[in-house]
Amino acid sequence: MSLISELLKTYDGMGPHRTGQPQDPLVSEWMQGLLSEAGLEVRTQALAFTTVQTHQCWLLLGENQFELMPCQDTQLPEHMNLEGTIGFSEPCDIRLAQVSTMGNQQLADLKQSSGAAAMIIFTMGSLAGLTPLNADEFKTPFAQPGFFVSGEHRDLIRSLLKTHGRARIESSLCFAPAQSTNIIATKHGTQPHLSPIIVFTPRTGWWYCASERGGGVACLLHMAQRLSDIELSRSVVFLVTCGHELGYLGMQHASAEWAQGPKVHLWLHLGANFAAAQDPLFFMQASTTPLQEHYLEQLQRAEAAPDIVAPTGGEPSGEGAFIPRGDDYLSIQGGNGFFHHIDDRYETAVDKQKLHGICEATLAFLIKQAA
Repeated sequence: MSLISELLKTYDGMGPHRTGQPQDPLVSEWMQGLLSEAGLEVRTQALAFTTVQTHQCWLLLGENQFELMPCQDTQLPEHMNLEGTIGFSEPCDIRLAQVSTMGNQQLADLKQSSGAAAMIIFTMGSLAGLTPLNADEFKTPFAQPGFFVSGEHRDLIRSLLKTHGRARIESSLCFAPAQSTNIIATKHGTQPHLSPIIVFTPRTGWWYCASERGGGVACLLHMAQRLSDIELSRSVVFLVTCGHELGYLGMQHASAEWAQGPKVHLWLHLGANFAAAQDPLFFMQASTTPLQEHYLEQLQRAEAAPDIVAPTGGEPSGEGAFIPRGDDYLSIQGGNGFFHHIDDRYETAVDKQKLHGICEATLAFLIKQAA
């Protein structure tokens, strides 16, 4: 268990893991180094974009001020000083709304229907604190500026509205060109004519992401290292994507390349939260019954049975949604009380024993599929 835990501890210590921020290339170089040491052929895909590097954003309501975080899939001005009416319903200048951490479609519908000058969204995670949603429309942002505020302030702000019908947003943002990289590491099989297996996971997110993203990162690196002395018939491609929280930028780029490449034998999606200790709900989904039964067998041997087995053939979520329809896949994900929370840290938020079992089961499954 120590190797997997050390990988996860190192990943956590290098955060926060936001795309294009100063720590981003350091994490990429660390992962590339480990994959190269495992004997894999490593290359990268570079992505260039513009993002918010620093921000100072506040809601001023009466004598109170509340820190805001900009929504990066909205059109944000460099400076904003907006004073006007505020409320949970329109007409108003500053619209208040609340969504769950998984409520991306709900938020998109609100942004499209609102006529307010700006929107402030309460993030309603399982724990008190700011739990921002991913910027799904990063490439095509909504016209209305948007900001997140921690849901723990909702009741106070609601009470202040009884005596204060107006408020002000003060915002100063620093935009800058940024870069990030996907990592593509290949273990070549002995029979190159066989279609490859792609194992993929994101490495970026809003905070430290120990149980959200760290499980996939540690599992992928662990499998790559363990396969270094094992001969496989099929090639295995380990794909580590960036830009998860910014509209799946890395997976969009990678999937466009693979669409022009050879047929993929199997997609193995190491999704979010399967390492979580709080409200875990570890679940698996496979394209076919034989794949489902084989993986369940390995999980049972590792004493890491899933909480939920999804029906076969459905569409996976997250980066899994980019798997071409009709291709075979296995996707593992989970629930997480620390989802998108700054306290998603090693080792408080991580179930190390469960993660070890899942890693061993996934490795055994991969070896059988690639043999």
